[in-house]
Amino acid sequence: MGLRRIDTVILPEHRAQGGFDHASVHRPGDRLYIAHTVNDSVEVIDLEHRRHEATLHGFPGVAGAAVFEQRAILVATCKRSQAVALASLRSPEAITRIAVGPRPNGLALDSHGSLALAACLGEGTPPELAFIHLERRELVATGPLPGRPRWTVHDPAAGCFYVNIDSPAQILMVSAAPPFGVLRSLPIPVPGPHGLDHDRRRGILHCACDGGEVVSVEAASGRIVARVPIAGPPDVVFFNPRRERLYVAIADPGVLQSIDTAAGRLLETIPTGRGAKTFGFDEEREHVYALVPEIHAAVVFAET
Repeated sequence: MGLRRIDTVILPEHRAQGGFDHASVHRPGDRLYIAHTVNDSVEVIDLEHRRHEATLHGFPGVAGAAVFEQRAILVATCKRSQAVALASLRSPEAITRIAVGPRPNGLALDSHGSLALAACLGEGTPPELAFIHLERRELVATGPLPGRPRWTVHDPAAGCFYVNIDSPAQILMVSAAPPFGVLRSLPIPVPGPHGLDHDRRRGILHCACDGGEVVSVEAASGRIVARVPIAGPPDVVFFNPRRERLYVAIADPGVLQSIDTAAGRLLETIPTGRGAKTFGFDEEREHVYALVPEIHAAVVFAET
């Protein structure tokens, strides 16, 4: 039992050297939205038919893409325009650009609070967080960071965001309500926290680190509950709550690894392709869409 390759979805060719970044599922629309960074666009995959449906243009250096479901608004962090872009799915050519700090990267949404958090890397300036009210389409707050941010997730039960910080290695717990302050820091004993996802049932954060380990930590206490070696520096991770598995994308050597988080052990390693650092996860169908830049395609795997 494990992941089995079932399909390949060809995506538009890259216009320059580079590839894809983060992707997320819009469940009501049954679509996967993919940051096609090198093309300054967002690709849309129809999940039922596993086919490329559309390309949405106008997102310079897009790093993260997610949908605010209450209003069917695409939210994207755009590194090259120093902005977070908002576009209605009904008319995606009409884009509102909200200026934030340099090189916005990590993105998480608090849909119930109509809030987006963008983690800005900075460029000759310190990194910072930007908080955007999605209904009002305006920047409502910013906050400094102690180091370079990587990925971020929202915890609706705790009313907070968790933000990976590369160095000093830690996960910040940040309030999702005014004044949006840092509530606490969870130290991580491995260099380079990068990919991040949350097991909401158990209250466990799974942090994939550039030092070559996945560290699982209790969000409430900061206690380390597991450390699992992986094949190299990771990027995107997604947690599958149905099977208590964490999927980890590793660009070099180009593999997808599956971890049994209940047992704290590596289950399998699947070749994907050189540079395949990211993927999308259709949780309902348990399909993994590995984004492989060298063939400009999403290679689809299914749990069996």
